[in-house]
Amino acid sequence: MSRPVRITGKIRVCLFICLLFTDGASAHADDRGRRPGASDQGRDGSTGRITGRVLRAWGSPMEARVIHVNGHRAATRKDGAFDIGGVSGTYDLWIEHDREERVTVYRGLTRRNPLLEHEGSTNIPSDRHWNKASISGIVRGDLSFPIEKDQRLSFLFMAETAAGGWGMGSRMGQDGNLGPRFGRMTIGWEGKPTLAGTLIAIGSKMKKDNLWLDPVLGVQPVVVNDKAETTVELTLIHLSTGRIAGEIRPTGGYRSWNGYLDFRPDGGRGSIDLGCRLDDAWRSQGRFDCLVPDLSVLHGQYCMSLIDGTAHGSTLEHCGGTIGMTDFSPTFQPPPELHALDKPGLVNTKTVLAWSGEAKAVYAVDVHWSYDGESSADNDGKGVDLRLYTTGTRLAWKDLERYGVKTPPGRKYEVTVSRMFPYRTVDEIASGSGPLSHTADYQRATSTPIEVKVVE
Repeated sequence: MSRPVRITGKIRVCLFICLLFTDGASAHADDRGRRPGASDQGRDGSTGRITGRVLRAWGSPMEARVIHVNGHRAATRKDGAFDIGGVSGTYDLWIEHDREERVTVYRGLTRRNPLLEHEGSTNIPSDRHWNKASISGIVRGDLSFPIEKDQRLSFLFMAETAAGGWGMGSRMGQDGNLGPRFGRMTIGWEGKPTLAGTLIAIGSKMKKDNLWLDPVLGVQPVVVNDKAETTVELTLIHLSTGRIAGEIRPTGGYRSWNGYLDFRPDGGRGSIDLGCRLDDAWRSQGRFDCLVPDLSVLHGQYCMSLIDGTAHGSTLEHCGGTIGMTDFSPTFQPPPELHALDKPGLVNTKTVLAWSGEAKAVYAVDVHWSYDGESSADNDGKGVDLRLYTTGTRLAWKDLERYGVKTPPGRKYEVTVSRMFPYRTVDEIASGSGPLSHTADYQRATSTPIEVKVVE
């Protein structure tokens, strides 16, 4: 069996600014605006029927995913919807696919219309077929042509179903009076040979003391085809700028943070790094003040990402910022701490993972296959990538098999636990106001990862 190739969730390409590819989110909820955690009835009025949807983190529907609930099974349709009857009260639900390794578990749901986030496998066999296309074109707009030396432009292609193989092209060549020419950008994806997405060009004159002097933006829908080059004309418009400011104060012994602000457009797998480094806040008594372009035309939101530079290994996301906000300040939540194992670094069917936490909180437990090229365990192609949402603070290793996750002896895994703030029930995670909503203001405080090896 071919070895898997891990596709990372974040790809950063630095041009004049960095364009950060990450798993963004968008709100595609049938029940947007309803009270989080509400146990709604199904469409037929029966409390024993569940009518939910499965979406990727950035909002696109996932078809042909298998839903398991209390011995019942159902497959999602083209719009990501599924329908299961005969389920009453509190239930556990998990999502899988016969040809993927990712399993997502929601433990302790009561909602009758859950909105569920699931991702495809991050371990892609190297013999999978990838489509490949390229994009090139000309930039037009109210700029000085030939383009001024201090003017910089960066390009980002976003699509809902692209899984990897991203390439960026940024060399700007002059094409007479037509404007600067860009390309070729190489786009790789799996699935159908045609891919619809959006091409974004963003730039400014970028002075040393002002990265966003006279910012410009171009947006153009693009359809690419396998083994073909698509030519695009992007028209730039001028953007206004504004400030986002706030305060970063450490708690729980934190001393060192690195971070940044970015903008996450709706409906795509991408974000735009705004060039504002939040680690500078420590040199100004915790205050930060960022000049950023007004990207509201893209319909998304500004977010703060913080990475703990100490041994805590925590990461925090704080979304919901707007231009003009002076109090965009996170409320720090300390990350969970995984307790020491009886046998350090070793787990078996008797092992119970436990972590520090509190009642009425939601935790995301991630168990990923740690491929080191030396493990003697065969890859069975299933169950090496788990995300479990729970309000508990313990997980028996043998429970993984209950959700179809096989962990044969000899295999190594990396385990982390994240506190999902401000959610207090798994129902809230699976609501239209959960992380899938691009209007949600939430944080994920992540524990230091541990590596474990499965033994008999």
